[in-house]
Amino acid sequence: IALIAAAEQAMFTKGLEIHVRQRTMKKEIEALDDAEAILAYKVGMADR
Repeated sequence: IALIAAAEQAMFTKGLEIHVRQRTMKKEIEALDDAEAILAYKVGMADR
């Protein structure tokens, strides 16, 4: 049971990290003002 709870917590935490990153990326992309900047934008998690 503790293992299941730990797995659920890990999935929730990772999901929250992904959600926050998506919101951050959306704000960053909205701030880009030309095609070159958009094409140069690095997609993904910041730590990878």
